[in-house]
Amino acid sequence: MITRYVNVIRVAQVITGIGFMILAAAFYFRWPPAAALWPWSGYSSSLSGLSNLFISSVLAAFAVPLIWMGVTGEICAAVPITLDVIVTLLGWGLFMLQSYTISSRNPRPLVGAIICFLSLPAALAVLWFSRKFPFKNNQPMPRVVRLTMGLFVIALLVAGYALLTKAPTIFPWRLTPQTSVMYGWAFWGAAAYFLYGFLNPRWPYAAGQLLGFIIYALVLFFPYVALFETVRPEHRTSLTIFVFVLVSGSLVGVYYLLFDHRTRLWQRRATGVSQPVVSAG
Repeated sequence: MITRYVNVIRVAQVITGIGFMILAAAFYFRWPPAAALWPWSGYSSSLSGLSNLFISSVLAAFAVPLIWMGVTGEICAAVPITLDVIVTLLGWGLFMLQSYTISSRNPRPLVGAIICFLSLPAALAVLWFSRKFPFKNNQPMPRVVRLTMGLFVIALLVAGYALLTKAPTIFPWRLTPQTSVMYGWAFWGAAAYFLYGFLNPRWPYAAGQLLGFIIYALVLFFPYVALFETVRPEHRTSLTIFVFVLVSGSLVGVYYLLFDHRTRLWQRRATGVSQPVVSAG
């Protein structure tokens, strides 16, 4: 019965993706409305230019998979990205609520926490509805892609924990304490995103994630490379690791999305065809 609303859901995914892309542009170009979204302000808590750029890359990485889902009709691929949103919203909401209780002079973290908590039921509903739809492309995920996603999970969990504990050199620039924790929860949300695909190795779960990662890398790659000229010595290792991950992950994505005859974007597959879960990489 729910399949009657397929076209409505697809349009909603595209519109939501476009909305995320507009937000990404707002942070990338540092439009004033973007700065107003950050709950903290002041010398020790405002977002830096590089942090604005990073948030822009994350938002773009959400936007492109959503648009792809709407265009292709792979509604079920929304499951892992919705898990990402749920973990991130829950973590952000708890942290902003804690921040408000520590210093109630600034009501904006409380407003942010309320927005996060009110958004959770909608995210849970999207998760439940998305699981009801069949795959349009039911082929298995290549082993190399699955291995890559497994490595991403480990890296995101480790880096996320370090950010939550405010380790000072995880990013290639100095983060404020608030930014570090917010990024930590975003990393753990992304870990849930990739973990779902790793545990459920079907190609639609990987295609959206790889598209998002490529866009994420495109936004960050050239600014990160330029940062090598000015980066502080204690942040050079993290910058090198970031650039390596951007390049290696993008190469995997580009190969399987554009060149591999089994998985390239314009490849047509029969709907609902049952195939083995694991294939050769």
